[in-house]
Amino acid sequence: MAFARAVAPTGRMFTFEFHHMRAKAARQRFQSLQLSHVLSVSASVDVLQDGFVGLQDAFAEAAFLDVPSQCEMKHQLRRVLRPNGTVCTFSQCAEQVGRTCAMLRKMHFHCLPTITAPLRAYKTQEQLLHTPAFDQLSSDLSTAVAAA
Repeated sequence: MAFARAVAPTGRMFTFEFHHMRAKAARQRFQSLQLSHVLSVSASVDVLQDGFVGLQDAFAEAAFLDVPSQCEMKHQLRRVLRPNGTVCTFSQCAEQVGRTCAMLRKMHFHCLPTITAPLRAYKTQEQLLHTPAFDQLSSDLSTAVAAA
């Protein structure tokens, strides 16, 4: 939503969604927010295998990658991004960030900040709870029904 609002009203956003139902939900959500004129959703597309289907060379000003292996997108990024284009990636671990930054440096990208999304830690503790036997539950229920 943030990307769509950033490019609206004159820009365009293209999203490639592997899961058909998520693509359908995205279309409906953007339509309800009156942003469907900004968005083009391609469903059932595996960008790791098929790339950015339908986008012309040097077409995009920016790309956001939320895929398991950004490094496999190297040739597609080079193909669709305009000179001085921007890339934003979502990485699951520090090693993936390192591999992605190394790839982008080889592609002559510069200014590679890394932003982390801090997690909230929850303190958990194990506690054993007494669970009555089934025959005890039936007896308690019978007693409660008789009392009512």
